[in-house]
Amino acid sequence: MSTFTPKKASADIGVYGLGVMGANLARNLARNGYATAVFNRTPARTDKLIAEHGDEATFVPASTLPDFVASLRTPRVAIMMVQAGPSTDAVMGQLA
Repeated sequence: MSTFTPKKASADIGVYGLGVMGANLARNLARNGYATAVFNRTPARTDKLIAEHGDEATFVPASTLPDFVASLRTPRVAIMMVQAGPSTDAVMGQLA
């Protein structure tokens, strides 16, 4: 497991949740010119995205939720790619 500590306010947008849809959304944003912060509660998914696609564009990987939030420029914009329902509510609470 890698430990990513991003520079503060270095990402234009963030993607929380790096399953198939989240990882592809993050790649699309990054390849279209947005410095994209990425975070997943399972660090192996962040590691995999960066190992396989980190050289495609500007990714800002984070190992912790506080680092993920700190890496976003204000006003902070984050897209949550998690299951609907209680999972979404839990992530919204964490991010708030």
